[in-house]
Amino acid sequence: MVLMAAAPTQGYCDTPATFKAWRVRLRLTQQQAADELNRSRMSISRYEKGEEPIPREIELACAALETGPLSLIRRSTRERVREK
Repeated sequence: MVLMAAAPTQGYCDTPATFKAWRVRLRLTQQQAADELNRSRMSISRYEKGEEPIPREIELACAALETGPLSLIRRSTRERVREK
């Protein structure tokens, strides 16, 4: 039997503080986070202020963006842009 680790989603981006910490950790502006999550910049602002609940699909997307294979590509691209 193979056991797989659970996705790191419980408590990952489920509060305004953890959501904003995720965005800051990935060095994203609110607009960049909105683009990555297919939401408006105002929605991102509302999530961070606690004015709107953070949907489960956004929590899962945050985890995937930070830990999935695409995170390596994005990180590499951002580092190349900063070097220029």
